Amino acid sequence: NDSQKQSADASNSGGGLEIQPGGANTRHPHQITAILSSSSLNTNLVSSIYVTGCKDGKIRVMDGNTHELKEVLEGHSNAVTSLSWILPQNESAKPWLVSGSWDGTAKIWDIFQNNNSSICIGTLAGHENTVSVAGLPAESDSIRKVVTVSAGIAEGN
Repeated sequence: NDSQKQSADASNSGGGLEIQPGGANTRHPHQITAILSSSSLNTNLVSSIYVTGCKDGKIRVMDGNTHELKEVLEGHSNAVTSLSWILPQNESAKPWLVSGSWDGTAKIWDIFQNNNSSICIGTLAGHENTVSVAGLPAESDSIRKVVTVSAGIAEGN
């Protein structure tokens, strides 16, 4: 039963670890290749979510409490391989999401819009192959930073 809690021994603490499967709402139609949680954000401006990048090129925004699908972001033409937050300097502003993909692009998303509808606000193209991404500390209120790296051209495959 998906709603039953399962116990597993926590080998280092000597106690029990409670694991509760997410159930049918957490199912994805494709392999998950990246995952990112809002719990890594040091802000109370955003709700509890986690974001998954999948082999179908889609990003799924999931409710962190109910595990229900909140939104599907489409824009990549190949697997999403990397996810990161781009934090603002001003703590009252909301973070952006950046995604990297096998399609050779990184995309920047505003997923915390007031109308609960996310938008792609930028695409960084021109990479060779898989793109990995990481948000860097903001330079100012108007300048946020991200670093992208590429695996390079695949030869001999």
